[in-house]
Amino acid sequence: IMVNFGRLTIGTAEKPYTKKATIRLWGDRLTPEIPIHGSKVIALRHGVVEMHGIERQPTWTSVSETIEAGASTIKVKGPIDWRAGEFIGVASTDYDLYHNEVRRIVGVNPKDGQASTVQLELEYPLTYMHYGERQCFGEDDEVCVDEIAEVGLLTRNIVIEGDKNTKNLGFGGTMFLMPMGENKDRYARLHSVEFRSVGQQFIVGRYPVHFHVTGSANNSYSIGCSVHFSLNRAFSIHGVNNNTYQKNVVFDTAGHSFFIG
Repeated sequence: IMVNFGRLTIGTAEKPYTKKATIRLWGDRLTPEIPIHGSKVIALRHGVVEMHGIERQPTWTSVSETIEAGASTIKVKGPIDWRAGEFIGVASTDYDLYHNEVRRIVGVNPKDGQASTVQLELEYPLTYMHYGERQCFGEDDEVCVDEIAEVGLLTRNIVIEGDKNTKNLGFGGTMFLMPMGENKDRYARLHSVEFRSVGQQFIVGRYPVHFHVTGSANNSYSIGCSVHFSLNRAFSIHGVNNNTYQKNVVFDTAGHSFFIG
């Protein structure tokens, strides 16, 4: 998808998109490329990409107590607006990064999530223990460390994803953004968008959300998005000033989550 002096819009800040939208990008390493931007890509140059989904509160939280291996329910710090059918990522709290786990929520108690502690029922039990305690050290407990697993919401109602062959090919979907400057009619605004099966393995510049040498970009932002299962980083901020990144969740990526150059 090439946006050149044009516009691609799914919802706006004033009127977010509230239904379900999925853009699935197809291709392999032999697919013809758009110059500079590559292939299997949403490319922006001198135009507008604007995607605003349903804002989620919060995009991530923490467990409220230690979760033992084999647990099929977990308690997290609320309030949250997460719902049954959505996916979460639970961070590892030991020395093995592969002990991160993804699960689908099948129940929320209380149902509206409006409590200081909310119990989530999971589709399958967790394989590993996830620590959820505050440890203090010294004679007067003057040094304290929170060793608490983060829990991130991965699901959004706007989805950008690679095709089903992404993993086998090492070649996922990408977004290569060059809105070019502070012009009020040139920007990329991403709010509450999910990126999955993205990134192109071992290829420089082929990242899930890549702002590329735009200079000042104070009209652009990425807020409340999630990137998961990426073969090559998550957010690349290359030669960009005054761009805003807030409340984003990154899970299961190869390389830096935020790559600044």
